[in-house]
Amino acid sequence: MRFLFLLWILLPLRIQAQSAAVSQFYAFPAGLNPAYVSAVEGSEVHTGYRRQWGAIQDGLEVKFAAANTLLCKAPLGFGVFVSEAGESFFGYRRQEGGLQIGAFTARSDRFSLHGGLRTAMGRQQINFSKLLFTNQLDPIFGIQNGPSAVFLTNPDHLETFQVGFGAVMRGMLGRKKSQMPASLGFSADRFGTREVSFLRDEVYQEDYRIQVHGSLTTPFRGPDIGHRASPLYVHWVGRFEMEGALRRVTTGGIFQYNALHAGLLYQWNKTPFAVRNTHALTGTLGVEVPLGSRSVLLLQYAFDGTVSGLGFPAAQGAHELIATFRLPHFCLFPGENKRGKTKCFRFGGEGYRTFLN
Repeated sequence: MRFLFLLWILLPLRIQAQSAAVSQFYAFPAGLNPAYVSAVEGSEVHTGYRRQWGAIQDGLEVKFAAANTLLCKAPLGFGVFVSEAGESFFGYRRQEGGLQIGAFTARSDRFSLHGGLRTAMGRQQINFSKLLFTNQLDPIFGIQNGPSAVFLTNPDHLETFQVGFGAVMRGMLGRKKSQMPASLGFSADRFGTREVSFLRDEVYQEDYRIQVHGSLTTPFRGPDIGHRASPLYVHWVGRFEMEGALRRVTTGGIFQYNALHAGLLYQWNKTPFAVRNTHALTGTLGVEVPLGSRSVLLLQYAFDGTVSGLGFPAAQGAHELIATFRLPHFCLFPGENKRGKTKCFRFGGEGYRTFLN
């Protein structure tokens, strides 16, 4: 009985650690907003891995992979993705896979407007033999929205279908001598239903996930190398996320000099289950490695450390690695197009590496 009481007290505390969402949201734009599938240059392939809360039970792992490409002869982009989040203590698994499509329009070389749609199918599963009842608190995602507080001994799953959409405006601020690329976007996900497979007559709607994000890049002159001044770019990024009663704000700066970048982000989280809000500090590192003359590999690492709530000694933070393969010259159905194609916004500054803008 004492164990159950302690478990009931500790579960809400664990929820207030960092979310399973990727901290480096700027490193995987199409995962943040489906409109970004039409903003890639050529084609991109992303893979990612995240492990968090290693000191609490068995921790949580997140894996994902995605590919995005443009049409050569039309302002359209397409993407596919798969993801899995899970932990072994309660046998929780959340798996999804889906398609994305995006389009853009640009009236000038200073701005472009992008829109996108996302559909996904998947399943959620948990080992109910380790739970008391379906409405108790889950250590990862909060309350299990089961149909009733009945004791279950057989594992089962929830079938999922999701629809989402988003829009992004990308462009240039400032004058010609002080150009600053910027972006502003909005996305909404989880428009669909989830059906409880062991009670086919009951369905429920998951909370919508709303995100607003933006970025602004400020150029500075860096040191002279070989009698040539190279610019240092500071990418100011921010995201606000709302999912039911959950509120999350992430903001910070990424310092980028040629092929290297490093950044510092601050995360503020608020959930209805936490005793108090959770704040986390994230440090990031990245390097771009050329792979021949027509492709590059971008490696990006982040570490999250909690600065409130459970604190770092109890949760041990999170490690996150994202690898991106960029193929700027590869697109679908190549060939000449007599009509030409509207080009989306591209900032061509010396040594510039794009993130969200």
